Amino acid sequence: MAKNFHDGGESLHLQVSRGKARGARAVHKFGKNDGINSSIETVWAAGGLHYHPTTAGTVEIVSDSAEDVSTGDGLAVLVVEGLDADYNEVSETVNLTGLTPVTTTTSFLRVVRAYGTDLGSGATIATNPQFSNLGTISATHNSLAPPNDAVLSIPPNVGQTQIALYTVPAGHTAHIYSFSASSGKETTGGGANPVTTVRLLQRPDGTGTLAWRIMDEFILKDTAVQINYPFPICVPEKTDIEVRAFTTSDTVPVSAMFDILLIEDD
Repeated sequence: MAKNFHDGGESLHLQVSRGKARGARAVHKFGKNDGINSSIETVWAAGGLHYHPTTAGTVEIVSDSAEDVSTGDGLAVLVVEGLDADYNEVSETVNLTGLTPVTTTTSFLRVVRAYGTDLGSGATIATNPQFSNLGTISATHNSLAPPNDAVLSIPPNVGQTQIALYTVPAGHTAHIYSFSASSGKETTGGGANPVTTVRLLQRPDGTGTLAWRIMDEFILKDTAVQINYPFPICVPEKTDIEVRAFTTSDTVPVSAMFDILLIEDD
């Protein structure tokens, strides 16, 4: 029997946002990379390419500020969200310990988001005016080898990952409704204001050897663009979705985002 996604007189989008559309929910993914250059990179705060683990494993989390701890002035608690070995959604709440790494007890095949929830006991307007993380919070996956083991990075005063990637959970189909990106002026180089290519990619069941393929592409030059798909792009379960970018020269900041209607399969 088909699911009833839409009840009442409200629009479907409002019903989904309110959690009233049974079997459907919205996923908003966004990322930023301040150092996009001629080498293709993932649009995320860590910089470089994001490498997906092929096996599930624990994640080690650390801040470069001693104040991101329960007794400090910064962030004390971080929620990590992702998928387990079977592509089912999992999450763990982690108590940060500042400069000392802390390891999750949950094994993650994918990390798709992390965000702070609680501040340390010393946080005040004077010590932490933005009430967020004071250091860069980063995490590495124990199944990946350095330097390609990063799975998240949260810059100071942001409080959440900026990762323009997602993996569709088991038993769901992702319907991509919109895709947008922006490219700024060069931050290094000779002032050529380079052209930036931003690509929306997918890879089915990324634990194997299947290839990435493009779904859409923007060519930008110090501008922003958005597309709303009249017929959403349907992406099946266990598929990796990622935004990558590169320039013709120099270095520019790039941001990107995409919106998904995630529907449970019958």
